[in-house]
Amino acid sequence: MTVPARALSFWISEYFADADLARTSKTTYATWLRKFTTFLTSNLHIQSPTIDDLTESNLREYLRWTKARKAQQRSLFHRGDALPLHLDNNTIRSAFYPLTALCSYLANERRILPQNPMAAIKLPPRKYSAGLRASARDSDVMLLLGAIDKNPDPAKRALELAVVWTLTDSCMRIGALVNATLSGLDLERQEIRVVDKGDKTCTYLFTAACADAVRVWLDYRPTDCTHDYLFCRNKVSKIADEGIRDMIKRYCAQLGLNPKTMLPHSMRHGAAHRLQLSNTPLACIQLRLQHQRIETTLRYLQAGKTKEDLNASKAVSLANTIQRAATTAAVRTAASFHPYAPAGEGGRRVVSRSLAKDAEHHAKYMQRRRGELP
Repeated sequence: MTVPARALSFWISEYFADADLARTSKTTYATWLRKFTTFLTSNLHIQSPTIDDLTESNLREYLRWTKARKAQQRSLFHRGDALPLHLDNNTIRSAFYPLTALCSYLANERRILPQNPMAAIKLPPRKYSAGLRASARDSDVMLLLGAIDKNPDPAKRALELAVVWTLTDSCMRIGALVNATLSGLDLERQEIRVVDKGDKTCTYLFTAACADAVRVWLDYRPTDCTHDYLFCRNKVSKIADEGIRDMIKRYCAQLGLNPKTMLPHSMRHGAAHRLQLSNTPLACIQLRLQHQRIETTLRYLQAGKTKEDLNASKAVSLANTIQRAATTAAVRTAASFHPYAPAGEGGRRVVSRSLAKDAEHHAKYMQRRRGELP
């Protein structure tokens, strides 16, 4: 069967073939574009959508529909019913990112559309505080580890302790953790190489306590595994990120902790704050978190501040300064910097003067912005 040249599904496939997207991004984009196609067929009764249906009026109707779902969700919440879908302003914007990219591809690159229909669509404002996830407190993490330690199943206990220690100690994203492999683990150097966000290979560091927890898990890990994943439930499949979240929620319910402050990404935020409290230079924290932009690291370290403070921080041209100052040797030094290791025991290394100077420059800049320095 020949696919019509203007079929929407055909051009979505063409876009994915030409776009340089990470595997997870491609999956997310495909989901949202499939929802839009379903909206065209179910709500607008367009049986075989084509790129001619990518009009400003249809996109505005889709935006109104998503906003109506948000209002419906709020109504159901007040009635105490189950929520059909988590829709806030950020989610609505995420639903339109793939459409924006697709329309730009068809209008600007392939020139199939005469103009970009998304250019005139005004999306709802970003809820900035949503990106400032609450950090997991050290006391809550210790309670969680204590509850896991009481698990009567030794293999399950070892796995859960190793997972939580890695999340809260290495600054690793949960997507990287579930894809961590045994071949990428180096317990002697206390580091692990993983495929992270954007299909990039990154190296994360961890402490001796985390290394001990991983060693205990390796004693229980099935020896006849058909895969190389470090954390697994059985010999044929790796542990799932939803399984980790459900495990943490279950223990939080037992301990009476707020599960929203104990999410896997909240533990990443908590690890960043511990680095900050240990006077780790800003550039080193950026490298530990594997952030490309220094502004992202600042958002991690300034959770709870106002939007104005964050905008002031984003105005700092520190990113370009660090890129110029961080030579190859400085980056290697910062990547191996270990904030937890005590001085004189081989774990702590000297940080390059250029990176330390950048961190001092940033601290003085923020003090001047707050009026603490003339």
